[in-house]
Amino acid sequence: ASVTVELGLSVCLSVCLLLSISLLGCLFVTETIPSTQQATKNGDTAVIIAVKRHDPATLRELVRAESDLNLQNQEGLTPLMIAARSWRTDITNILLEGENINLDIQEKGTGWSALHFSAETGNSATTVALLKAGANPRLKDKNGDTAVIIAVKRHDPVTLRELVREGSDLNLQNQEGLTPLMIAARRGMADITKILLEGEHIMDIQEKGTGWSALRFSAERGYSATTEALLKAGANAHLKDKNGDTAVIIAVKRCHPATLRELVRAGSDLNLQNQEGLTPLMIAARSWRTDITNILLEGENINLDIQEKGTGRSAFHFSAETGNSATTVALLKAGANPRLKDKNGDTAVIIAVKRHDPATLRELVRAGSDLNLQNQEGLTPLMIAARRGMADITKILLEGEYINLDIQEKRIGQSALHFSAVIGDAATIEELLLAGANRHIKDKNGVTATEITEQRAQYGLESETLAMGEMMSQSAMRQLKSESKDIEGDDTSSSCKIL
Repeated sequence: ASVTVELGLSVCLSVCLLLSISLLGCLFVTETIPSTQQATKNGDTAVIIAVKRHDPATLRELVRAESDLNLQNQEGLTPLMIAARSWRTDITNILLEGENINLDIQEKGTGWSALHFSAETGNSATTVALLKAGANPRLKDKNGDTAVIIAVKRHDPVTLRELVREGSDLNLQNQEGLTPLMIAARRGMADITKILLEGEHIMDIQEKGTGWSALRFSAERGYSATTEALLKAGANAHLKDKNGDTAVIIAVKRCHPATLRELVRAGSDLNLQNQEGLTPLMIAARSWRTDITNILLEGENINLDIQEKGTGRSAFHFSAETGNSATTVALLKAGANPRLKDKNGDTAVIIAVKRHDPATLRELVRAGSDLNLQNQEGLTPLMIAARRGMADITKILLEGEYINLDIQEKRIGQSALHFSAVIGDAATIEELLLAGANRHIKDKNGVTATEITEQRAQYGLESETLAMGEMMSQSAMRQLKSESKDIEGDDTSSSCKIL
């Protein structure tokens, strides 16, 4: 009768293992284990034990005896999985000599096959042996990862190269929707990316949720070397993600100059708009990164004057709104149209005036921008400055060539001088009068700027206008007084105080 221990092995078998006596010999001399398939309480068979002990001689005998090589222990591991996750390729090769071995059994918990374990370990020799024996490189684990994806995640160029050479499918996506190329790109692995590009691949697969491609991932993180490799391999720089953003737009948004330069040099379309209607140039113009704008301006066939769909603003408008005078100058020198109007009819000049931005406005005036264009309210830049009491802005506008001081607003026919008189801004009135503004212009009600001043006095604004008048030069005051005489004739008894 046999004496059996709790481990499930006979005393004889245990002694044989401890003394490194041939396991198969033990099986032949004892009747306590009826076959090589009997397992320990952990589910380990004699084959598994031989693999774990790295015992090629015993293992070879077991294989020759046609032991079942596909039995899994309680961990769900087969002998081949255990061998694959070790560095003993000789053990793997002995197992592969066995008949009816199933190379693609998957461990229950992780879903890993022997090939997954081999890729995780980074044993390229074992990986090659498994592939040549017919292991399925398309198998996915519970996360949807193939052996290729595992090799990429581990940044293992040697194992990956073997997988690529053996024709592994490089286009399979895991549960996150990521391909090996996407993973390499988003981690900036230029060397891994280049190895993947040596195999048969579909370059422009997009991740399901975001619509990101490998190039999009690379642009997001600013990996210029990876971006360059993808572009040289033919990556489509015009692909849009779910927000309509291209790789160029992302490089601009993230302020990655080196990556952006690679995209521009590759001839990427710089005029594509995202779902907001924004081009790369618009996005750059509304930032403070003039270097990004300058890189875009190096591109061929860039359209400087595309207008955003909602507001009708161009890159030039955005630059003026931001107040980045350096970007404004760069756009002007590149040929941006300063006459463009947004949906409100505002030009870049008008925007700079509204923002009270003397630096940007001065650049626009120096560049010869048209200062007489009216917006939908019929207002010129000079009118807006006058009605807001911006004497400094008014002065800059008056430095421009061909400025018309006497354009009248369409609705009620008021000029810049009228607007200035309405708010009683002495400094602006002075600037306009000294520049030659017409004192005799009447609005649609037949009222001049001087009459507006008189009306202010009649409504109790004398002290305010007088205080402002004290800041005016005597010449400007004389001009307004002269206008008053022109209107009132010889009657000089009026108590109206002039501004």
